[in-house]
Amino acid sequence: MRLRLGFVSVAAIAAMTLAQPIVGSAQAADNVSIDVGGGHVIRTDGKALKIAFFSLGSSNSFLKAQNEKAFATAKELGVSLDIFQSEFDASKQMDQMQIALASKKYNAWIVEPVAGNVACHIATVQAPDANILVEDIDGTLCGRILGEGDELWSPGTLNYVGGNESVKAWSILWAKAVKDNPGPQTVGIMVGPALNSITKAFFKAMTDTAPKNWKIIAPVYTNYSVPDAEEKAQPLVQAHPDMTILMSAYTNITKGAVAALRGTNRLGKVKIYEGGGTVTGLAYVNNGVTEAMLARYSQTPIDYAIRAVVDAWAGKKVPHYTGDDGHALEPGRDPNSASFLVTKENAANYKPEND
Repeated sequence: MRLRLGFVSVAAIAAMTLAQPIVGSAQAADNVSIDVGGGHVIRTDGKALKIAFFSLGSSNSFLKAQNEKAFATAKELGVSLDIFQSEFDASKQMDQMQIALASKKYNAWIVEPVAGNVACHIATVQAPDANILVEDIDGTLCGRILGEGDELWSPGTLNYVGGNESVKAWSILWAKAVKDNPGPQTVGIMVGPALNSITKAFFKAMTDTAPKNWKIIAPVYTNYSVPDAEEKAQPLVQAHPDMTILMSAYTNITKGAVAALRGTNRLGKVKIYEGGGTVTGLAYVNNGVTEAMLARYSQTPIDYAIRAVVDAWAGKKVPHYTGDDGHALEPGRDPNSASFLVTKENAANYKPEND
């Protein structure tokens, strides 16, 4: 693996690209036509796949595991793959996509959008207009995060793989907190970036599920990193000694909150519910630090996404929507449930994909 720095604009905005050497070629059958909706049909013309993966970055264990899996799957399948890392900067991601579009180097994109509305037009119109096959992963495009199933797919793209970050999935976590805690509560909220579609789904689930007698503290936005979460959790904890519940959007956020609560001797006095899915998150459940955790997979979605692009390029049918992060159902899970809720009782049935 080698690092390559590219310049994404005349203003000299540096964009780091992780490049996967070509180890083979995913060659299309001649004249494959891929209908991606929205009036767009991608034609392969027998060319080898060259994929640009627009990742959220590498600032946490989820993203590092995801990017490593992307390279491993690309190598296995013989696909050329470059990763553009935005580090949760929507403007930077747009610059990266625009320069990739202008370069005419890539005939397929996998987009993990920082802000789905910002990336909407280039991913669903401009890219397919340029005969680029687009796959969407882990965050919807074009404001579709409030839907479910095929509603999460954006016409102009091949497929959306995700689901464990949808409104229905977050509603499971909120419903668990409501069931466990009858009566008035004071609830802290710690989430990712405000424009991220996952954050929007989190808030919609909160609005739909939280009782009216719950006092919801103004949300704390983070970049999903532990240092940022810890810095922002400290004033939240100190300013609200009456807080009884903390709803966290990811384990790294929870880690920061745990440090802040421990520092004020309140760890164990505030019930924590998180959307994590990590090794540490599972340990928190088993140790009683958190009450429950939503399943979330870092490696399976990108593996599925690359394989879906390769399959479509070979003329195989790919569904518009793939739920459960592309993962098999966990043992004992209700197949009609939008996500797997990990508790101490069923923790042995969950296998994390990153710390």
